Amino acid sequence: MDVHMTIADLTTLQGRQASIRFADVDIRPIQQQCNDHPCLSILKIGDADISADNSSLPLLHSKVTLNRKRNGAALLALLNPTAPGKDLTDHRQASANAGDTFAVADETFSDTEEIGCHSRNVFLSLVFQYPTASLDRTFQFMQLSCPNLKSNDGLFTQQGVAVYDRIDLVSGICLFNGAIMKASISGTGGVDSSILDTGPTLQESEHMARSSSAIADLAAMLISRSRERRSEVRISIGLDIPSFHYYHSVIELFERGRCTASTALEWMNAVDLRHDQIAKVYVGLVQYELERRGISSDYEIHVSPKSNFAARLVRKCLQHGQCISFEAALRGLDDESDGLWRKFYQHVATRERPGNWEELGYLSYVFEVVRPAFETPRTRVDKVSSTCQKPRRLMVSIDDAAERRIYSKAQEILKRIRSSALETTRPTLMEIYLCRRVFVNNNKVRARLYHHDPTPETPVLVTEARKEDCPIKPLDVIQRLYGAPAAGRLHSLYAKVGL
Repeated sequence: MDVHMTIADLTTLQGRQASIRFADVDIRPIQQQCNDHPCLSILKIGDADISADNSSLPLLHSKVTLNRKRNGAALLALLNPTAPGKDLTDHRQASANAGDTFAVADETFSDTEEIGCHSRNVFLSLVFQYPTASLDRTFQFMQLSCPNLKSNDGLFTQQGVAVYDRIDLVSGICLFNGAIMKASISGTGGVDSSILDTGPTLQESEHMARSSSAIADLAAMLISRSRERRSEVRISIGLDIPSFHYYHSVIELFERGRCTASTALEWMNAVDLRHDQIAKVYVGLVQYELERRGISSDYEIHVSPKSNFAARLVRKCLQHGQCISFEAALRGLDDESDGLWRKFYQHVATRERPGNWEELGYLSYVFEVVRPAFETPRTRVDKVSSTCQKPRRLMVSIDDAAERRIYSKAQEILKRIRSSALETTRPTLMEIYLCRRVFVNNNKVRARLYHHDPTPETPVLVTEARKEDCPIKPLDVIQRLYGAPAAGRLHSLYAKVGL
């Protein structure tokens, strides 16, 4: 299968205006030389190259690609129809298949002989087909990690009984970009919330466009399988959008006397406003992508809450001009009425517990991933397989590899939950990481878009012939990378929320 994709290279050099160039990539066999590639970041490995004794690939690299294939088989077992008596070649059914290529992305490939060391950058190609939808086929490059799933672990038993009592897709996004956040708390004027009053950033737009497509592909397949079995297990999509997670920046400044309480509150209000705006846009874009795949019902979508006891305590103290007790915030979280944080926190080892606000913000990200393991199932127990003593829960994360630390910690917590005699569920997390489409400075140092996004400054477009005197806005980039429909829907969603 021919593989084509458009990628972007963002150039951000000190003292110069940022610029963007695009490359339409035909991902090619690894044996070919790649030093003339317009953006040295993506290489193709065909199925014929994947064998442990193939001399064209380093041994480590061959093992990694074989592992990616096994993980891909586990994912496809979940996504594809397996009902007894069903014709698996029925072209009216939505289905997913592994493509015939892997991509080695996220590296510079300055020495093609050393690519074997880049094991975390191998992405499996997956094709999703929707015969009866307006969007008939999509294509993704995904990196999969599922240590607790086997290639024959499906959604239903041979008797047609649901294996899991709930299925959750979890993802998230960072707000603004690194430069805007830094300027708002460390500029010449100190804390300045007005800097956060800016339009959509390239980082926000690109992440939502890329991840919403992948979320929709996975959700559409799972919903299709559930419908075929008339299952009562509904698919839930959770989007973790930060707010409280960012508060530590101004809390620390207030405690050091570098900003007033009212200034800190104004900054928090600006973050909360962005949370609300991006939440509506992200939800709307996921719903739109699902509709393009023929799905308009039989799922739930929700956003992480922007308030908890710690957030309320911070605001209450600042309103009275008082410093905030970190220990009191932790105790308050433990007393939250739903009891979910308390259940989660008991599985966090003492040495791993947060000692400051920033560490608490990080642990909050982990909590949102693990949360479904503690929530009440939406399916009656008698409709779920009882082959094990504890009902199984499935969580599928879809995110950037830069957030791997969060999901690795979540895996540790989930392992403790599975081995605990006190817990009533057996949760499993499949990690899915998406291949990047925007690289920075020809990817020489693997720089991340969040830290180099020039917004609110507008970069200019670069072509092979010359640098055009033509600014290119975030939605123009989205149109080039992901198509006019995604860019158009983002534009209308942004307008509805005042961005």
